[in-house]
Amino acid sequence: MALITCPTGSIGTREKRDLHAAMAAYPERIDDNVYFCGFAARTSYGGASYLILRPEGNVLIDSPRFVSQLVRRLEELGGVSTMFLTHRDDVADHDKFREHFGCERIIHRADAGHISAERTIEGQRPVEIDRDLLVIPTPGHTRGHAVLLYRNTYLFTGDHLAYEDDPLETFRHVGW
Repeated sequence: MALITCPTGSIGTREKRDLHAAMAAYPERIDDNVYFCGFAARTSYGGASYLILRPEGNVLIDSPRFVSQLVRRLEELGGVSTMFLTHRDDVADHDKFREHFGCERIIHRADAGHISAERTIEGQRPVEIDRDLLVIPTPGHTRGHAVLLYRNTYLFTGDHLAYEDDPLETFRHVGW
């Protein structure tokens, strides 16, 4: 599976291998209805992308590479209705996912810049974007970096992490 996930294609084998089983393994279930998408994109500096399956519509966090094997699996799992982009570095093929699935892209306004998005978050306070989905701005990595807290249990941070026993307590310490 590492052969599939590597964004630069730097992992290889001496003999030719059939990769169909590895490709079909993504998205890979991590816990409950949360999946790791694999297929990291070089244009996102290898950032990890995740999928949350929800009756209200599936959420894709950050963008993997747009490859037919993954797109087919996402279709089988109900598609993508929302794409949350943690920051401008992990957007990869967001435009292709938008075009294919018609999903709403959400990013903090301070990181939107040249990135097209249907919805932007502003300010430094947490914003509930849907039942059980809370966007928490965490500037520092990039000016508009934000994390997504799902069910007060799963924290999708992009490519940085600050955490205490209570995820929200981390942000209360810095005054948000």
